[in-house]
Amino acid sequence: MFTEIIVIGNEILTGHTLDTNSNWMCKKITAVGGEVRRITKVRDEISEIADVIRNALSRRPDFIITTGGLGPTFDDKTAHALGVALNKKIVLNEDAFRMVQRRYRELYEQRAVDTPDMLPERKKMAMLPEGATIIDNFVGTAPGIQITVDDTVIIALPGVPAEMKEMFERAVLPQIQKKTEGLVFISKEIEIDLHDESVLAPIVDKVMQKYENRVFIKSHPSTYGSGIKIKVEVRARGKDKKEVSELVDNALNDVSKEVNKLLGGASQQ
Repeated sequence: MFTEIIVIGNEILTGHTLDTNSNWMCKKITAVGGEVRRITKVRDEISEIADVIRNALSRRPDFIITTGGLGPTFDDKTAHALGVALNKKIVLNEDAFRMVQRRYRELYEQRAVDTPDMLPERKKMAMLPEGATIIDNFVGTAPGIQITVDDTVIIALPGVPAEMKEMFERAVLPQIQKKTEGLVFISKEIEIDLHDESVLAPIVDKVMQKYENRVFIKSHPSTYGSGIKIKVEVRARGKDKKEVSELVDNALNDVSKEVNKLLGGASQQ
């Protein structure tokens, strides 16, 4: 089970806005046993967004999740790009229209907007690829979009973090959990007294081979220097939480033992 994430927006690529959405989603997906294999960032251009979506589909992921480009302004082009990528007409989605209408009425009653009327820019958010279903937005005004192509579920979410997070946890994460079928992901780390990652590399290879690559071991150096320690992380997935946890613990212990041998029995701390 794997997912690809597409982050859409000129503001991301110019550096004006920091993309925290993909980082947050990766943590959520990984925590339930899923795997994110690719994150692509693309500007607000229909042809480029469509091209990225088609490329992602060619790899047959279980999910493609996009963020950004669903709002009322001229540069919000994700829905149109989805239509181009999937060769589907863009039509008025009645469910989306009612949702947008309801949200602006609520905002008007809260005195957050000047009128509840469905202006053309608001109606734009209800123009979706034919056959799409919506994900309700209880925080903002733009509906999320969901459409399935063969075995891939494509989900488009707003780029505003508060909106994206609420919609993701409510409507997207449960779908991913159903696909992972009870998989768990466990990650643990230790600090070791080595300060040169190249010296650690053979140890990492040796331990990973011992466990036949059922664990993934990653070293995290900060910089060079005699007073620097390296963090070593061990990750594994599986269906039995106890078994996966023991596997990770055993691999960490093996790394620690190999480092101590290298250091002549010195303590890892």
